[in-house]
Amino acid sequence: MVFKHKMKIENCDGAEESLEEILKKIPNSGVRQQRKSWLKKAFERYVSGERMAKGTVEDEGKLPNGKKFLAMKRIPIRAYFWVSDSIPSTIFISHYIYKKNKKLHSADSNKVCRNWKKYERGVK
Repeated sequence: MVFKHKMKIENCDGAEESLEEILKKIPNSGVRQQRKSWLKKAFERYVSGERMAKGTVEDEGKLPNGKKFLAMKRIPIRAYFWVSDSIPSTIFISHYIYKKNKKLHSADSNKVCRNWKKYERGVK
């Protein structure tokens, strides 16, 4: 997906806290800092429309409107997010998880969908 202009990144409630929690699971402080820095730079590249390495951002699951939500992947961290359809030039990061396997868990899909309803449709 290539954007003509830079997009804005918004974190859903609890997203930043979920990142801090999963970073605690990585024993090496250098690796923790590297992953955090990589995620920040990867999202900046994504919203600027720069090319991403294959497998870095992939369609992950369906939103209530039938569109897909995405995952930014860097083992062992995954960030689930979507491109807003109600707020121009904005992506929302739902939450981060610590994950080494490929399967999308229903709890994560449900959480993204709840956040989407809250931020896109105002449903609490």
